[in-house]
Amino acid sequence: MKRPMIIPAVGIMTGIISAYYIDVDHSFLLLLGTTALVWIALGFINNKIRVSGLLILFAVLGAFITSERLSEIIELSDARQYTFVGTVEEISSGSSSTRYVIDLEQIEGIKTEGKVLLRYYNEGKSHEIGDRLKIKGIAKKPLPNTNPLFFNYRLHLLTEGISHIIDGDRSTIILEGRSEAIGYWLRKNVAEYISSVYDTGLRDENSRLMKGMVLGNSSYLDEEDLNLYRNLGISHLLAVSGLHIGIIAGSLIWVLSRLGVKRWLNIIFSVAILFVYGYSIGFPPSASRGIALFSMLYLSKLINRPVDRFNLLAGCMSLLQLYNPLWIFNSGFQLSFGATAAIILLSDRIKTLIYPLNGRIIDPVSATIAANLGIAPIQAYWFNSFPLLTLLSNIIIVPLASGCLVLGIASLMVSWLLPILEFLLDLQRNAAILIQRIPLDQIILPTPGIAGFVIYLTILAVFFNWRTVERLDLSIKKAIFVGLLTISIAQFLETTTNKELEIHFIDVGQGDSALIKGPFGNYMIDGGGSRLDDQDIGSRITLPYLLKNGVSRLEAVFVSHNHEDHYRGILPVIDQLSIGAVYTNGVFNKELHEKAEQRNVPIYELHNEIEADLGDGIVLKVLWPENNEYRYLNENENSLVFLLEYLGRRVLFTGDIEEIAEKKIGSSYDIDVDVLKVPHHGSLTSSSRQFLDKVKPEYSIISVGRNNLYGHPNPQVIDRLREIGSEVHRTDEMGMIKVLISRNNLEVIPFDYERIRPSLAEAIREYYIELMFMALYLITSHYLVIDYIRRQGEMQWIN
Repeated sequence: MKRPMIIPAVGIMTGIISAYYIDVDHSFLLLLGTTALVWIALGFINNKIRVSGLLILFAVLGAFITSERLSEIIELSDARQYTFVGTVEEISSGSSSTRYVIDLEQIEGIKTEGKVLLRYYNEGKSHEIGDRLKIKGIAKKPLPNTNPLFFNYRLHLLTEGISHIIDGDRSTIILEGRSEAIGYWLRKNVAEYISSVYDTGLRDENSRLMKGMVLGNSSYLDEEDLNLYRNLGISHLLAVSGLHIGIIAGSLIWVLSRLGVKRWLNIIFSVAILFVYGYSIGFPPSASRGIALFSMLYLSKLINRPVDRFNLLAGCMSLLQLYNPLWIFNSGFQLSFGATAAIILLSDRIKTLIYPLNGRIIDPVSATIAANLGIAPIQAYWFNSFPLLTLLSNIIIVPLASGCLVLGIASLMVSWLLPILEFLLDLQRNAAILIQRIPLDQIILPTPGIAGFVIYLTILAVFFNWRTVERLDLSIKKAIFVGLLTISIAQFLETTTNKELEIHFIDVGQGDSALIKGPFGNYMIDGGGSRLDDQDIGSRITLPYLLKNGVSRLEAVFVSHNHEDHYRGILPVIDQLSIGAVYTNGVFNKELHEKAEQRNVPIYELHNEIEADLGDGIVLKVLWPENNEYRYLNENENSLVFLLEYLGRRVLFTGDIEEIAEKKIGSSYDIDVDVLKVPHHGSLTSSSRQFLDKVKPEYSIISVGRNNLYGHPNPQVIDRLREIGSEVHRTDEMGMIKVLISRNNLEVIPFDYERIRPSLAEAIREYYIELMFMALYLITSHYLVIDYIRRQGEMQWIN
């Protein structure tokens, strides 16, 4: 095969993903691996390469190392204190906390391997890399994503080997001395030396930028600088990536060659320096990819052996997946490999497309276009946006940043270069600010599914290999066409024939927010929010949730009442999405009205006796407030109350109503419902027994924050709901809760972010329809391809 390393890269990745989501028994893996080995051996006897056998064998390897890694995660109770002994390995600071990664030696006197994160929210004790600490405190598991498709903080920390978080402000911490390990000495002194040089010779903002670029730690930068680079699509400059490694390696080899160092010694010394540098900054995924790739590339030159760069990249991916299998879930790892693969595969083809413009600038332009085409679906998945200024930013800023990086590293040895570096950094910053002023916004993108990835990559492959496609036999063209057509038809049918109504009770912490999705369009009731300006729930949760679910327009937004935990999360949504109208309870809200006026979104008042037909038989009735000018001093009692009816099912949205509204609604309407959004987050001032007896919900949804200051939901309210036979679901315990109404059924489906991995048999039972469809598609494609190869007379390498 031309690129054999693709087989282990794909196989190991498949095994890692499978073992992370499914609890695969080791005996099954052993049986599967043995079968694959026998299959490969039989092929070897017949002089055939069993590609399928090799893929299965490497998948088994990936699954095994992932299962082992997951089984090594430390399990601790968050209800008791433990005594930990460990050494500070890494330090990072943010706007609200300081974080120390602790490499553990002991827990309760027992030798232990693992890491925890010690975090101070207040100005706690200051520690240094290499400090050996004795910590007595409670270690808690990081919270995973409680809304689907969101950033999983627990998994992110696991990719770094961190299993628990300790609150330093509530723990007893004693300094027991310093570790004598040379690794800690190296990390500490490298960071301190670099910081001292830049702090002494550069202004504060430039010093922070250089420390972030050289040490790969964005926590040195303030929020304004971080957002500047992110919005321009050049945040990769703030992480040690292939660009940094290439510049460092290239500069080092060039200098040593000018000094007359022999070629073999030059390469070995340069590779060694790369590994020392990688160790001193903690081997982040993107830097590890760059170090591994450049090391292999230069070592291949040492033995005068030509290499296929893509094959080399696949080999690097295989090694890094074996080193840390959970890196496959890291956004930096995915973006790094995606960009590099695209540059290797597409940049030359892009240059041929713009051949008339051939010149020195074409190489970086084509590489930038290729990289952005490669990472577009990954960027959409993680960030739901694509900066339109990224091409211009990379063409102008990256060369300046490269010069700054070269000068920055040189100035660590030659201090008189610092004034020149200062000038270049100012030039880079001013250029970035000027580019940001160009009135081009980011493209908002929905989170792509598997089908979206497949269609995008297939279109990309066909477009950039059109001449090859033209030369293909008709049968293989049919295979490609049928494959794309099958996926497209499936997606179209799912979209157009789906008559299900979905109601998503989003986990927005201590607040309310519900998204209503159906064939008629999308609507939102409340958006969560907070009184605290630094807790922007709308930008962090509400808006991203809509984008990740492919919602670019809301036909209407309903704001139940004017409390921050209900309306403030709507403000960024109005800013970014198309909104048909906003409906309120009639009480004036200056902040909401100003935002709607800026975006030319009309605001209307609702009251009882209003009924709206949303299409397809979906009716929304307003039950409260009353149709008069009077409003209660207690804003909770002014909350909009809606009754949604569809296919004979009824869902009641109650805002934060309390006793007065409950009594009047209960006496005025026959409101026996299937689902109740429990009033006021389960407060004792709401959900009276008389009201609950009237509505008699089969399911009750409580939208409430974890460990909130108000004690919501009140235990008495929970008892009342259970006494009437209602099944209680809470966002603080289950995350997002979806209500699904179809022609013959009503389901309440919690996200259940803490659920245990299913066994292989359970996973098959749960997803058997999807698996059958996938198998049918793969079998059909397989036989179409075999038919093509048979026609071409190339059956000798088929299994």
